[in-house]
Amino acid sequence: MEKTRVVFVHKQGHVHFGAKVMRCDQMAQISSRYLGGKYTFEIASPPKKKFAVRQRRFAKGCSDAIVILLKNAAQSFTPEALDILRRSARGVCIDHVDAPINSETLGLPDVHIAASRKSEMLLKKRLEDNKAIRSGITVAHLCHHADPRLVAASDTPDKLEIGYFGNIGNTLLPAQYEKDVHVYPFTKTDEFSSVLRHFQDSRLHYGVRGASARPAIERRMAKPFTKVFNAAAVGANILVNRQVDDAIHYLGDDYPYLVDDLTEQSNGERIDFARSSYGGPDWQRGLNVMADVREKSSPAAEAREMEQILAVFN
Repeated sequence: MEKTRVVFVHKQGHVHFGAKVMRCDQMAQISSRYLGGKYTFEIASPPKKKFAVRQRRFAKGCSDAIVILLKNAAQSFTPEALDILRRSARGVCIDHVDAPINSETLGLPDVHIAASRKSEMLLKKRLEDNKAIRSGITVAHLCHHADPRLVAASDTPDKLEIGYFGNIGNTLLPAQYEKDVHVYPFTKTDEFSSVLRHFQDSRLHYGVRGASARPAIERRMAKPFTKVFNAAAVGANILVNRQVDDAIHYLGDDYPYLVDDLTEQSNGERIDFARSSYGGPDWQRGLNVMADVREKSSPAAEAREMEQILAVFN
C-alpha cells in the first residue's frame, strides 16, 4: 500500500524557532515512529513570495499530500500559490499553537489544529459564530509535548529546589521570594540545552504567568501548557496560577500547588506551602496528578491524536 505524504510547512527563517522545532521537527519524528506504516512525514518551507514561479511549483509539489501549516505559514504564500496548494493537496490543516486566530484564514483549512483545550474551544466558537465560512471545517486537538531530552529524575533530594524556566518577562515573582526561585532564562531552542540539567534538579517548577499586556489579542489566542508537560516529564510538581490556560483542565481544581490569584500574598503562601509539604502526602498527591499529565502528553498519546487528524483525509 502506498503511503500518504504529510508535509509540515513553516515560514522561512523559522528553522530554530521553538514552535517549528517542536511542532514540525519533533512532531514528524514522533509521527514517523508510531504512524510510519501508513504515512511519510517531511518538513518544508515555501520560497519567498517574490519568486512566484517557484511558489507555484512548491504548491503543485504538494499534490495529494496532507499539508500542515504551522501558525502563520499561510502568510508566506501569494494568493495564487495558496489557491493552488488548496486545490492540489489532499487536505490542509493549520496548527495554530499559540498564534491569535486570524479571520482571513478561518475558512482556509479543512482542519484547525489546537495545541490546547482552550484554543480548541476558541476555534470552535469562532467557526460557529461565522456563518459565512464554508461547512465541513473541523477543529482537532493535538497535545503539545515535553522536550524529548527531558527524562524523569531517579532520586528525591533532601532539599527542595524551585526553578523557573523561560522568559523572565512572562512570569510574576514576589520580590521577597526571588532567592527561593532559581531563574533559568531561555528564549530560543538552541539556548534550551544550557539549562537542560536544571529541569531535573528543580523538583518544583514555577509556572506563574502574569497578566497579559495585550488583553484584546489574548482573547483570540491560547497558549499550550508546555511548562506542565516539561515538569511532568522529569517527575516534578508545578506551582502555577489558576488563570493559566488549561491549568485546571490538566491539574484539576484541587491540585495542591495552584495559586488562586496574582497577588504577592497568594504566591508567597503557595511557595511556603510547597516547602513545608515537600515529600509529604500533598506532595505525593501532586506527583500522582503529574504522572497522569505525563501520560496524556506522551509521544504515544500525541501520535493517537495525530492519527485521528490524518484519518479525516482517508
